[in-house]
Amino acid sequence: MADGATIPLKGSAANRKPDLVLVPPDVAKSKQLDWRDISIVRVIKAQKSTNTMKQSYTEVAGKTALLLYAQDGRHSAPCLRILGHNIVLTFFDRGGSLSTAPIDIHKYPEEFLRILVGLSRAPPGRIGFDETVFWGKDGRKHLLVAWKGNSEAEVILNQLIFISDALHGRGTTVWAVSMYVPSPESCQPTLPREIVVKDSWINPLRKFTEGGILAKLNEVGVEGVPRLIHEQQVQGPHPSIPNFNVNQSTHIILTLLSQVNTHNYHIRVLSRLLTEPLGQEIMNFSSLAELLVAFIDYVLSEF
Repeated sequence: MADGATIPLKGSAANRKPDLVLVPPDVAKSKQLDWRDISIVRVIKAQKSTNTMKQSYTEVAGKTALLLYAQDGRHSAPCLRILGHNIVLTFFDRGGSLSTAPIDIHKYPEEFLRILVGLSRAPPGRIGFDETVFWGKDGRKHLLVAWKGNSEAEVILNQLIFISDALHGRGTTVWAVSMYVPSPESCQPTLPREIVVKDSWINPLRKFTEGGILAKLNEVGVEGVPRLIHEQQVQGPHPSIPNFNVNQSTHIILTLLSQVNTHNYHIRVLSRLLTEPLGQEIMNFSSLAELLVAFIDYVLSEF
């Protein structure tokens, strides 16, 4: 849809107008454009030059940052830069960005069609959406947690407490969550437990993880520290192997592009933490959670 070129999209604090956007069919019918529903952003320039190459990259990077900030269940995004009769596919994730060389639409129409059809028909997981975050039949957003023994449990996302506005880096997202556990009298999950879930893209080469630090603090009984419930690396579909899940990592794309110079691209893995807040009311935990997020991110960046 091209309506976003003249009308600022909803769902963001900034009034930005993307030149062209790709949205799901149900959103296209409603014509209510919102950053939270956008699949892909496209930037259009009249011609390809050194200046428009740089300018289009800056524009698409800024709009992708808004996209990821508005969508708490997304971690990466492919974007299209249309420069005259050339097209550039740019991919942003928490490790950095990668772009193709300009592709002349007139000389290589089949490549152009492959890109358009591939982006338009790709399943959500292939264009950056986290398939462990989804809308349930109850109309509420759910999240899957993988426990030991290959078992999974759903938790209900009640409130988005914090989401990073940085395009690259840890991409931290924090939710207030209801986790249902079996009651003592029945095997049915009836008792809600108010917890906090934090997703972040961490450096796997660091000596300490946040979960490991919290576990040690809990073990020695340090007061004022949230209690660690669970830590895991989030899995998702492999981009080139059907029906095969792997830990979500920026290393996957590095492996697929082994012949490309990616020395500035960072290795990150998606980590998920479940912690129990200290306060009685989960709504009062927002400021403490944001402070804890900022502090631990800072500490880990210094190791």
